[in-house]
This record gives sequence, C-alpha cells and structure tokens, in this order.
Amino acid sequence: MSDLLRRWLREEIGVTSPTDNFEQDFASGFVFGEIFHKCNLQPDFHLFVDRTHPDAMINNFTRLQPSVTKLGLPFDSKLANQIMTEEKGVASKFLYQLKTVLDSLRKDMYDSKNTGNFARTLTVATVPTTIAVESQRTKSQKAVYDAKMHKQFEENMRLHAQHPNKMYETMHLARFGDEQQAYEERMSHDEVMDYTMTMERRDSYRRERLDLMRAQRRERAEEEENLMGTHRASMTHMRTLEKKELRIELALNEKKERRRRARMDASANDALDGIDSFEKNLKRLGCDEGGQDFTGGELPPVGATPLEHLQRIKQQLPAPVHLAGEGLEYLGRLKAKKLDDVAARKERERRRRKVLLEQHRNAQEGEQKRREEALLATLSRQSKEEQRVAHRLWQLRQEKEVMRENRAHREDQYRTRREKDYEEALEREAELSASLKAQFQAQAALETQRWREAEAAHQQAKKEKRHQMVSEVSRELISLALRCAEYRESTEQLVPRKEYREWVSLFVKGIPLDPSLLVETEPAPEPDEAARALNQATLEDYLHCQGEWETKEPIGFNEKEGAIVDEMLKLTISDPEPPVLPDLSFPVKLAVLGRPFSGKTSTAKALAEAHDLALFDPELVVAAAVEAAAAADAPQPPPEEGSAPAEAEAEARPRSPAQEAQLMLGRRAQEALAAGQEVPDDVVVSLIIAAITKLSEDASADPSAPGEEKPAAKGGKDAKGAKDAKAGKDKPKTPPAAKGAKGAKGGKDAAKGAEPGREPGLPAELTGPRGFVLDGFPRTEAQAALLEKALTGLDLEYRAAIKARASVICPPPKDPTDDLPLVSGLDKVVMLEVTGEEVELKRALGRRVDPEDGHIYHMEFDPPPANNAGLL
Repeated sequence: MSDLLRRWLREEIGVTSPTDNFEQDFASGFVFGEIFHKCNLQPDFHLFVDRTHPDAMINNFTRLQPSVTKLGLPFDSKLANQIMTEEKGVASKFLYQLKTVLDSLRKDMYDSKNTGNFARTLTVATVPTTIAVESQRTKSQKAVYDAKMHKQFEENMRLHAQHPNKMYETMHLARFGDEQQAYEERMSHDEVMDYTMTMERRDSYRRERLDLMRAQRRERAEEEENLMGTHRASMTHMRTLEKKELRIELALNEKKERRRRARMDASANDALDGIDSFEKNLKRLGCDEGGQDFTGGELPPVGATPLEHLQRIKQQLPAPVHLAGEGLEYLGRLKAKKLDDVAARKERERRRRKVLLEQHRNAQEGEQKRREEALLATLSRQSKEEQRVAHRLWQLRQEKEVMRENRAHREDQYRTRREKDYEEALEREAELSASLKAQFQAQAALETQRWREAEAAHQQAKKEKRHQMVSEVSRELISLALRCAEYRESTEQLVPRKEYREWVSLFVKGIPLDPSLLVETEPAPEPDEAARALNQATLEDYLHCQGEWETKEPIGFNEKEGAIVDEMLKLTISDPEPPVLPDLSFPVKLAVLGRPFSGKTSTAKALAEAHDLALFDPELVVAAAVEAAAAADAPQPPPEEGSAPAEAEAEARPRSPAQEAQLMLGRRAQEALAAGQEVPDDVVVSLIIAAITKLSEDASADPSAPGEEKPAAKGGKDAKGAKDAKAGKDKPKTPPAAKGAKGAKGGKDAAKGAEPGREPGLPAELTGPRGFVLDGFPRTEAQAALLEKALTGLDLEYRAAIKARASVICPPPKDPTDDLPLVSGLDKVVMLEVTGEEVELKRALGRRVDPEDGHIYHMEFDPPPANNAGLL
C-alpha cells in the first residue's frame, strides 16, 4: 500500500517533496497542498508554509479545508489534529481516500467530455480544476454553507489545536519512545542470550572442576605414598640429630643459667649500693624533718546578717488579711458556678427524660395497632392457609426422603470409587517403585563398573609412574657410583668430601650427572640451574656449619643481638591491618564437613533444628549477596504520584558502611560468576562473617517486654527463620529447641521459670539462636585459614613470613607464644565420611524428595512408604 501511494505521488502527480514517512512528512499539510496544487485544485499554494510550527500547520490545513470539501471528502478539525499529531495510519488512510476521489474525478471528466452541458464548456482535454469541480457539483454544494463550514473549521482548529510547546514536546519525545521500545527488545534478547551463555559456562565449569577434583585426588594419593617412604627415612635420621641437639641444648641452657644468676647478683648489689647512697644524701640534706601544715585565709564576711535578710523578705510579702479576703472571694465564685452547673444539668436531664418517655409511648401505641391489624388479617385467612401449609409440608417430607435416599446412594458410589482409585494408585505406585528400583540398581551397577574400570586405569597409571621414577633414581645412583669409581680409578684416592657433597646435592635436586665432566682438564661452564643449586648447597653448609665448615665446638649465639636483628627484620615487613573481629559470644559454633553426598546438609539442618542454631549455607549466602547487588545496581523507576512519602524517604536514605561493603562483595561475586569463575575465598568468608555479625546484632537486641508472649514459645519462629526469609532460603522455619533438663523428683524444669526452648544457664539477654552451624564450609585449607583469620585474627601467612626471614647466623630468641596452643573460632568441626565409593554413588543416584513436606528418601537406605501414592 505504501509503495503504491509513493509511486502514484511520484509518477502521476509529480510531487517533489520526500514521502519516506507518511505520518512525519504529511504532518505539516504542505505535501497535501502540493498535491492539490499539482491537480490545479489549490490556487493559493504560494501561501503554504513548509514548517512544523503549530501556526504554520493550522494555516496549511485551514487553506486545505475548502478544497477537500469541494471534493466531497469528510475533513474536520479532529482529523486535521490527528494528522498534525502524527497518529499512525491516519495520514496514509486520508491520502488513499484522496487518491480514490481524484482518480474517480479524472475518469468522470474523461467519460463525459463529449456529452451534456459540461462537455460543451470543454473544448480540449484538461485536468481537474476548482472551476470544473464546482461546475460538476453545483447541485450538491452551496457556497454559503461552504463558507460557514470553513469559518467553523478555522475556529475549531484555533480552539482545539495543541499548545505549540506541548506539540513540540510530543514530536521531540516520539523518537525517544521508539528508541526505548527498541532498547527494551534488545535488552530482553541480550538477557536471554546472557542466561543461555551463563548456563553453558556453568555446566562447562562444573565438568572442569569435577575432572580437576579427580586429578587432584589421584595426585594426592600418589604424593602420600611417596611421602610415606621419605617420612620413615627422615624420622630415623631426625632421631639421631635430635639426640645430638638435645645434648648441645642442655649445655647451652646450663651456661645461660649461670650467666643469668651472675647478672641477677650484680643487679642486686647495684640496687643495695643505690639505696645506701640515697639514704646518705637524705641525711646530709636534712630532708627527714616533717613539713608544716598550710593555713589558708579566712572567708570574707557577707553583706548582712540572716535575721536582717529574713526581715527584708517578710516586708515584701502582702498582708495576711488581704490574702484571706481574696481566698474567700475566689471560693465563693467557685461555689456559685458549681450551683449553676448543677441546676443546668438537672434541667437538661428532665427535658431528655420527657422526650424519651414521649417517644416510647408513641412506639408502644404503633406496635399495638400493628399487632391488632395483623391478628385480624391472620384470623380471616387461617383456615385456607392451614390446608395449603399441611399439603406443602407433606410434599416437602416426600422430597426430603427422596433426596436422602439419593444422597446415600451417591455416597456409596463415591466411596466405592475412592477405594478402587486408591487400590489402583497403590498398584501403580508399587509398579513404578519396582521399575525405579530396578532402574536404580542397573544404573548403580553400571556406575560401579565404570568406577572400577577408572580405578584400574588409575592404578595402572600410578604403577607406570612409580616404575618410571624408580628407573630414573636407579640410573642416577648408578651414574653417581660410576663417577666415584672412575675418580678412584684415575686418582687412586677417595673422592674429596666437598665434591662428593656437590654430587649428592645435584642428585637430591634431580639434576642428571655427566661423567664426562671429570676427565676434562678445564671445567666446562655449568648450567645456571646447576650453579644455583651448588651455590645454595654451599651456603647452607656454611650457615649450618657442615662439611668443610664444620667446627669441633658449637658456636654460641647472642640473644640480645638476635633480638635486635629480628626486630629490624620485622620492621621490613609491613604489619597487616588488624581485622574487625565479629562477636563470638554464642554458646555453640559448629561446622559440618565431609565428602560429597555424605549428608552434610541434612546433618547441619538436624543440628540447627535440635539445638536452636542458625544455619549458614555458603551458596545461599553468596546468592543473597549477588541478588542484593543486582537489585541495588538496577535502575530505579521514577516515584509515582500516589506513592507514600515514607517509601520515597526510605529509598533516598544513604546506606551504611556495612551495607556498602556487603554490596561490594556481592558485585565481586557477581563478576566472578559472570566470568565463569569460582567465587574468591575471601569474598565467601567476608559474606559469612557479615552474616554472623548480623546474627550477633539481632541476638544482642533488647529482649521482649515482661508479659509478652515470645514467638519461639508460641509457634517456633525464631530469629533464624526471619533471617532465612530475608536471605531468600526456601527452607522451613526452625522449630523450637528441646525443653530444659528435668529434675530427678517431679520431672519439672531444672531452671524454674526458664524460657521454653532454651537450656538453663544461657544469658537472658540472648533473644536469638544459641549459635550457628556452617554447612560444608570450609572445604579447603586456604578457606580454613581465611575463616580463622576472620574469626580470631590468626594470620599464619604473616607468621610464616617472619620465620622465613629470620636469620640463621643470629637467630632470634624463642618466642614463648609459639608453644601456646591455638584456639579456633569454632567450637567443634564435624567430619562426615562415606564407607566407599560404591555407597557414595548409590547415595547420589537413589535420592528422592517428597514434594509436599520436603522429606528426603532413598531408594535403598530409606525407601519411601508404599501406601502413600504420588511420592515417586
């Protein structure tokens, strides 16, 4: 349709103005005027203005109205206003109507150019003009009527036209609306693509992590087997060294004790000499006499005596007679006012009683009259009514009996059908259970076979790796023996101790020995790695007085010098910023760990429900933080006109530093997940510490007022339930904890008046849970170190850095805090194990969840009940 109209305008009419967008190009009315001008129907086209200003639009459409009316097309101010506001489809529809009328007019003129009066006025072929149109429609149009309609059209256009500013605003915002719609479509498409890519990356990442976990398990097992042999050899060598070092340490301790006693004796002698010198100086100066007491000056006297001051106050008071007269006058006014009020109240009561008695009397009279009339009407129709009522009652009894029989029959049918449906459901459930159990057993057997094959391949790979390692070690030992033999054969002497230690150092470092190096006159340059290894071995011999640096007597150490050197080394290491430790005043702090499918979540949930603990799942905590960060970063819609001021004020309120920190952690987790990576350990630990801090703040809030019923005693909804609801956890509320211990005699609670759900001995101000339990966290050694650092401030990396930087020649004195046992921030850590991989596979494949109450069943270890249809 649009192409047809454009071709008609360009080829038949000859319009030169652009017509790419009908609504926008025809809004000013200038193109319509050009069409009429090309058809010789608009003689005043030179007065048209090609602008989008409201006055120019009104001028163009006002001049178009007579021409359009002469053609017989409906054209009013409403249609013109719709074209000016660029309503979709209006301009194209009007243009199509105009095309139809002009084509019809041309056809009529062509058919009738040789007939009638109109033909005699035309001598040559012509196109439609204003005169021709008026002459053709003289019988249907009137000049006076057209003039009045034109005048009314112009007035309506001026009256109903939009304000110029509003029209400009509408035209300006139109393209932004289209851009907004296109942007929303792009955003929805991008969100779908991002979600798809995220799911693909997550699946790929999970597969990579599982492969990495299996590889790590294999490597860890191999390392453990290698380390066991090294450990036994090292333990034998270490016992020999410990005996030697113990003898040296005992000698050094005895020498230190003699020095300490000598220093204490010298210090005691110096102190006694100082005391004697001080007493001699005191005696010489005569300072042993007592001082004199200080006597201050007397207070200045006051201006007048108390009696004179009291007399002055009495003179300022009014006379007692005057005071008594004023009091009596005031009491009289009060009594008179009271008597007036009593009289007025009695008068009002009397009037009110009179009105009430009159209303009651009128009501009784009306009721008596109504009863008399009803009695007369009843007596007049009582006989006929009794007959109709008796017949109707008999019919009702018959209908009621039939309905009762029908209802009993229908109930019997319903009961029979329910019993049949229940039996059929049980049969289907039994068949489904048997098929699922067979499927589970087949799948478990298949997975077990696959695991056995993978385990056999793994054992074969370990065997080949061990064989390769033993072959390399054997070749290196043979190479070392051959080198020693060649040296003894060529020199007829033993190998020097230094060279032998160098060869052993190369063997320990795993660097291959080259026998050709011994026969060369000039030593060839060694590789950089070997040179570094030899230099390091020589330095270690020098520092530890071994090899050619070995001394017959042990070298002593200066403790003061060692302390100074240690302090200087500590200054070179920047002290870590002291962390803000959370409040760990909870009675119970637990963590449940274990292998996959070992029952960590179920055990943690059971502990939380049984002992009134808050359950923290790292995945749910991270998900809540990511959701909060996404909600905070999302663009906020503008406030509605009817929105409450309290909500607007809450949205405009600035966030606290703790909330800002948690939002930053959520953004970091969101970025890591979007990149397909694992959430950093420090982010997870920080979020868990924030949750513990929030739990501590909630627990330290003011307790309920006396006499109020606590929610835990009523329905078992404690602070953990509220916290889980905020974090978005789709878990049931934590039930109340068990009652306190009962006494031996009457079975009463040991703590009289103790709060239900709380054990005796807990502080009364602790209104929240008794503690918390971590579900499956920490999983690695790095996470455990970060968690202990956040809970207790223990920084193992900083301690290891200080020990690594300690001097060997001048060692620091022993720190007494090193022997102190470390206290963890958690009270207990529950470690769950699985008896074997086959059991782990069965636990993973046979799990079933009840959709109604969320109870977890297992096809083999805890099968679902057979009489409850719909569980499988």
